[in-house]
Amino acid sequence: MDEIEHIRHTFHRRSLEEASIADRRRYALHHAFARLYLHTTRGWLDFARTSNSPAFFYGLIVIFFDIYRRDVHGNILAPGSSPTPRHWRPYFDVADNASKRPALYVRNVGLFHAARAHTRHDLEEALVVTYRSFVARREAVPCFEAVHAELLGAASGRLFSAAARDYLSPLDGHPGKPGRLSGRIGSAFAAARAADAMWLVHFQNWRRQAWMSAVGEITAPSV
Repeated sequence: MDEIEHIRHTFHRRSLEEASIADRRRYALHHAFARLYLHTTRGWLDFARTSNSPAFFYGLIVIFFDIYRRDVHGNILAPGSSPTPRHWRPYFDVADNASKRPALYVRNVGLFHAARAHTRHDLEEALVVTYRSFVARREAVPCFEAVHAELLGAASGRLFSAAARDYLSPLDGHPGKPGRLSGRIGSAFAAARAADAMWLVHFQNWRRQAWMSAVGEITAPSV
């Protein structure tokens, strides 16, 4: 969590200090996703503590972050330092062209692409790597049915709802800036209702697709 918070703080600072509008908007998008990721990870850590398979979910959280650090954070700090996966290219396209589009478009469309890339595709890789790491260490692997029920169950849905509410809080990301609070509260409530109606459906579908693809890879016959 400390590392994610450091990333969030660094992106926020650069979104304020960069000289060009393009760079400030680009880092504002990176900061927005880092905030959403921070809240979601907090929820997953709480979820893992009460899970029936805590070791598996803790391992999954760590590997999930390692993938983000490798494919996204690394390419933000040092563009081209590693190949950008195809599923992350739409996000980087929005970020790289931030000065050509309205700021609200950059944030909303960029967040959609990032959430889809990380949940649909990176989660698939993280599930496979976590499972195979258990096998390599000859540890007992939780049964697929149990992990599936928790990963796609009601509790995980509530986790995403809570993360969205925290992300949309009128004070989140605005330390020491209470001005125009009533306007931010109204916007936050409206955004939270929209998130429950739209975002959570997407998250559920992406997780389901990631799960099906991961199971297919894990159970595929060895060549």
